Amino acid sequence: IAFVLVFLASFQTMTVEIQTNDPPLGTYTNGNGDTVKSPIIFIILLFLASIPAAAGNVFKQWCLQGVGSKYGELDIFYASTWSGFWQFILGLILIPLMWINFGGEGTPISPSTTGQAIGDTFTCFFRSDPPLRG
Repeated sequence: IAFVLVFLASFQTMTVEIQTNDPPLGTYTNGNGDTVKSPIIFIILLFLASIPAAAGNVFKQWCLQGVGSKYGELDIFYASTWSGFWQFILGLILIPLMWINFGGEGTPISPSTTGQAIGDTFTCFFRSDPPLRG
């Protein structure tokens, strides 16, 4: 039921954007304040990225519910910790994707500046603007 509600809310938002064309679908505002069009590959990657997260959440819920007399025997903290651990490992494995130029603005991150890019991510996470690079 939750999946259907999220899908319908997203569909409703996209329908309004398509009908009014404000903002045009696939555009965003960059760090310089310019409105630019996003390459379709970014939208596809965003959609594809939600599939493993959804699968992980469904699997975790299935494990938590158990089967038959095993219902509710799995600890939620244990399941969430292992789920987060594997998401972290997968994130580390996928770091080289940052080096690929998918088009659009800017340049891909080089392997030598990967540490700096990750540091900029934490700067942004703690509510401070990282310097514009590239």
